[in-house]
Amino acid sequence: MTYSSTIIVTGGTSGLGLATALLVAEAHPEAQVVITGRHLPSDTIPNDASNVMFHHVDLSTQAHVRQATSELLAKDLAPISALVLNAGMQVLNEVKTDDGIEAMFAVNHVNQALLLALLGDKLKDDCRIVLISSSAHDPKQGRCSPHYISAEGCARNPARGADHKTGGLNRYGLSKLANVLFGYGLHDHARRTNKGWISLVLDPGCMATGLYREGTDAGKEMDAFIRSDAAKQMPDLYTVEFTANTVLRLVDSEEFSDIEKSGKYYVADGAKEMPSGEQTQDKDLQKDLWDWTYNEVLDENERSKWLGTKA
Repeated sequence: MTYSSTIIVTGGTSGLGLATALLVAEAHPEAQVVITGRHLPSDTIPNDASNVMFHHVDLSTQAHVRQATSELLAKDLAPISALVLNAGMQVLNEVKTDDGIEAMFAVNHVNQALLLALLGDKLKDDCRIVLISSSAHDPKQGRCSPHYISAEGCARNPARGADHKTGGLNRYGLSKLANVLFGYGLHDHARRTNKGWISLVLDPGCMATGLYREGTDAGKEMDAFIRSDAAKQMPDLYTVEFTANTVLRLVDSEEFSDIEKSGKYYVADGAKEMPSGEQTQDKDLQKDLWDWTYNEVLDENERSKWLGTKA
């Protein structure tokens, strides 16, 4: 079958990503829905979701992202109408990738920013880019205390805490803060380069997706708590299906086609616009992250092509 557009969901093989992909596929049979991940989908894709395709993308290193993107582009897909940057990981141990970057910062931000740039020529002019962040980016929410000083610091000298758990949560919060800064930076980039792209940042709330299970006792405790009755008192605890419907709304609802909706922060409950954390409003920090990211992952010719500047 020939599809009129492509919709890509990173981290689409389980949890929120898979739930979103299946909803999008049902709502848009005319679109090829590509789910990416390190492993095959955790659940069997329904037979009637024939427009869903898995593509292996390991976001742990830039080399893996480049190879996977090259292979994806070789499939000659239809233009990309929406890109949901959903992939995320949480590890409390301090781990660095082969690129020398703190693992959560690499997977949750850096390498998805690389993926976006490499797909740039395939993005439709009105493409919607949805970035899945978290309320953990904002210290005022009381879940962790990320403090952004520089992108280089986040990558090479990540936040530490008084103990193992605190340091890990703060690093996670920094990666989610980066999602917001980047989403706002992407909005500004689109305006500078006369693109009609819509950049939407979403706080998905807390969900029992397995995000917190990454091999540590503290992570397993967090995952168990979110699945418990006690967690039902949390104001932003949602089912995966609830938040997936909000992502679908951001992807295809007419209300989010307005450029005025771009560069904003939304919550899962009703896709309402909300103020993001104080640091995310700082234009200097947005620029620091944007410039560092693309100096880090793109060569001179790639930067010229993606950023619209002379090589």
